[in-house]
Amino acid sequence: MNANLRLSKLISHRSSFNAPDGRQINVLIIPIQLNNLEFISEDQVNFRFICFERNSASSGIDTHILKQDLTDEQKKAMTADKLENMPILGNLIDWEKTKSEQQTAKSIVSGHINLRSIESIIRKYRLKNGQLTDCLVFDISKNYLYHHENGDLSLNFILFKIKNPKGEVTHTIKLSAPKDVYEAMSAEESKKLPYIGAASQRFITNHVNNDNDLEKIAGTTIESFDDLSSDYAQNISDDLPF
Repeated sequence: MNANLRLSKLISHRSSFNAPDGRQINVLIIPIQLNNLEFISEDQVNFRFICFERNSASSGIDTHILKQDLTDEQKKAMTADKLENMPILGNLIDWEKTKSEQQTAKSIVSGHINLRSIESIIRKYRLKNGQLTDCLVFDISKNYLYHHENGDLSLNFILFKIKNPKGEVTHTIKLSAPKDVYEAMSAEESKKLPYIGAASQRFITNHVNNDNDLEKIAGTTIESFDDLSSDYAQNISDDLPF
């Protein structure tokens, strides 16, 4: 399976600065707390995601939409309106699903990506309200982020099925480079792309007639993937830093 997370759809800010050697470094800055990221340690900051399978064909080949997965505590802290209208942040393609000629059971894929497993640092920045907050700072050029025509930046990744899974984890997640970059890599360089997380795929055994039925099973609202073309940044709260 291949998937992408549009990092720039999170509460984020792009900036640049000059390195000591004169190079201009472009960075993406993502506040940890404002984005409900799971801070485990300095070396592990997780983005938890959940992917819901489409009931109808999309304009592309993707089979699932990707949203942020929240803990029960985080959900309780959100208003009902914000919870219901959580944006689509990416998509997933289940290649086995696209190749199957027969109708198969729908699936939900959930997991986490450790954003500290790609090149980043943690720095404090001051919000507009004066409070300091911890942020992840990514060097855009060093993390193989995909640049979309509308300006979005995506973190692309591959989910590899575990042959004999033990427990709930069914897939490992590895960073993926854009096609042109990957094709220019040596075999040794491609092997060094890091593993960045893990996921679980579960199948819905009961019959699903429409999106509303799937919503009840999954516990979220399914939207059109076309929503990704809208500028989510316009809806960000006034607590946006910088």
